[in-house]
Amino acid sequence: MKLLKISFYSLLALTALFSVWLFMPAKVTLAQQVLDKSVGEPFSVIGYRTVSTDPEADTQYHYFLAGSDDKVEDLEPFLVTTDPFVRVIEFGDNKLSITSSGRIYSYHNDLWVEKDDGTIHHWYVSLQSQYVR
Repeated sequence: MKLLKISFYSLLALTALFSVWLFMPAKVTLAQQVLDKSVGEPFSVIGYRTVSTDPEADTQYHYFLAGSDDKVEDLEPFLVTTDPFVRVIEFGDNKLSITSSGRIYSYHNDLWVEKDDGTIHHWYVSLQSQYVR
């Protein structure tokens, strides 16, 4: 009877561990930097290639609008795409125009970015996509 209890609880523990592993979300980490374009002091557009723990995920690139003292790990990307060659066409007056020829997974065109002195700037992002499947 004791052996039966040990076997049952061992099987239950293994089932629980397998369930945790199966339903664990994929983790995305930033890898190589692919873009660092200044768009007026102190802001810049920064792009990173990402590595995912999901083996079926395509290679993605995350693009951020950051101030000079911002840590990219703390920011949300305004653009997630498969294009490593996103280009900044023009910028000025808190407006930014970019082009992308890759698949777009996420895009935000209305950004609020904090400067070093605590003031918040509102940016509008215009995206021209030329993705053909």
